[in-house]
Amino acid sequence: GGGGGGGGGSGGSGDGGGSSNSGSHGKDATTGLLRVSTGDDLHGERVRIRGTGRTDMDGQSGTITSFDEALGRYEVVLDRYITIDDVIIEVVKLKATNVVVEDATQPLRAAMELHNVAGLRAALAVAEGEAGADEAIIEEAKAMLVVLTTEGLESGIAQR
Repeated sequence: GGGGGGGGGSGGSGDGGGSSNSGSHGKDATTGLLRVSTGDDLHGERVRIRGTGRTDMDGQSGTITSFDEALGRYEVVLDRYITIDDVIIEVVKLKATNVVVEDATQPLRAAMELHNVAGLRAALAVAEGEAGADEAIIEEAKAMLVVLTTEGLESGIAQR
């Protein structure tokens, strides 16, 4: 259904790291995801939310739809709504420090973590066609897919 405007999302710390419009992002050392600077043109970018201090929001993914100059926050449409005080929230406004851009290999990394053969195949198909996708991750995922497929075939043969 409808959905609330920007509730929550004001958590986190810091001022968002300046006001660069260059679109140049640094990689976050722990996640490998791209950091965002306040004011970067990110309309349509897929992002992951972090550092808000809200367990229902951190880790969520969404899509940036706009940047609110007055508030210095990005409007993010959540993939899955959250509920705050019994109000369904589908859109939040977040500081740059609370969003990281998901690169094309992010779904691939998730499938690798889960050792999910179907997920690996699907994510590989997407990542291989993306400009700027991390080739090392793609190659690692291909190797893992071969191993998992081989193990699956071997276990299927052993069960006969």
